[in-house]
Amino acid sequence: MQGYNKYREVIYWNEASEKIYGYTKEEALGKQLEDLIIPDFMKDDVILFHTNWLEKGEAIPSGELPLEHKNGSTVYVYSSHVMLGEDSDYPEMFCIDIDLTEQKKQEEVLKEKNKLLTQQSRMAQMGEMISMIAHQWRQPLAAISATSASIELKASLNKLDNDTAQQKAQDISAFSQHLSKTIDDFRDFFKPNKKKIETSYDELITSVLEIIGVSIRNKNIELIQELNCHDRFITYPNELKQVILNLIKNAEDALLEKRIENPYIKI
Repeated sequence: MQGYNKYREVIYWNEASEKIYGYTKEEALGKQLEDLIIPDFMKDDVILFHTNWLEKGEAIPSGELPLEHKNGSTVYVYSSHVMLGEDSDYPEMFCIDIDLTEQKKQEEVLKEKNKLLTQQSRMAQMGEMISMIAHQWRQPLAAISATSASIELKASLNKLDNDTAQQKAQDISAFSQHLSKTIDDFRDFFKPNKKKIETSYDELITSVLEIIGVSIRNKNIELIQELNCHDRFITYPNELKQVILNLIKNAEDALLEKRIENPYIKI
């Protein structure tokens, strides 16, 4: 607890204040509040609030404050204030400060841990996404490779006519467009979209299965679709898709972890 006269000079400074702010009672007595524990960026406001309390009766509200230790470090406190003799010639303001510094340090540690967990989660999601893209790309890449080998073989045997060459080129172009569409689908899927659009659960689930279906089937998990949700509604589609994706991934993880025979996911 500290006490200040109408000039904001210290008239009372207890042992707890010595521990919180580092000043002894002898060092603090007679010093002005703003020159003792108030950071530079708060000094004008503190003087104004104190003046308004004396002249207009506007009490300073309780709250968390970043004040200053003798060594220059920040001290976080919860400060409550009371004015005694408010209507007299000798008003005195007393402040009761609760040290929150250690709590703030723990909050910062927790914030950093949460930030790290968020980064790790994003990296895990990115890994999942790359894995799913790899599954989606495997078949068209194999088809492109086979088509190219066929062209090369026919050319080496002088059996590559114009019609065949054009058809093979069109096949490769179609496979390439499929690869490009896969990238676009993944980009759109994970891109935040705050615009509501009209859709249905059938469309949302079908879109998710286009992304994740190949990956699940490659793990010998059967996907049984019994979709019959045609009612349309307005929503944020990507957010719902990610919920559906998480549900399906959780089911996949459970099946693999428990090594279920003839595993399937029924939607």
